[in-house]
Amino acid sequence: MEFKHKYPAQLRFSDFDMLGHLNNSVYLQIMDLGKVSYFAQATGKTPEPQGTIPVVAHIDIDFDQPTMPGEHITVETATECIGTKSITLRQQIINADNGSVKCRAHVVMVNFDLRTGATAEITDSDRKAISRYEGREL
Repeated sequence: MEFKHKYPAQLRFSDFDMLGHLNNSVYLQIMDLGKVSYFAQATGKTPEPQGTIPVVAHIDIDFDQPTMPGEHITVETATECIGTKSITLRQQIINADNGSVKCRAHVVMVNFDLRTGATAEITDSDRKAISRYEGREL
């Protein structure tokens, strides 16, 4: 899968555990930053307190290599498919200097209406914007 969206992540001293590598829970936080940036760039919108937003419903992560202090990492994000109310993403975190993959994730997000507290259909405008951004029909 081609990843058009790349988000450089800054690591902090507190992100590393007593074994000296990036703690597995931090990968999720970094991928969340990548998702927010991805949707803002793909749709031109940022989350609104009274609007609809995609929320994580399911995530699978495979950890390939540890991330050590001093490494520069980047989150890459792409949409795999868009359903009626859900979007499936692929994400990976890579070493920005040599391209080695640190982890890979399969993420299912459900569009959620903050006003009603229920799922909502993905708008045609968002579907078209994401398809245009990805350069293919979704």
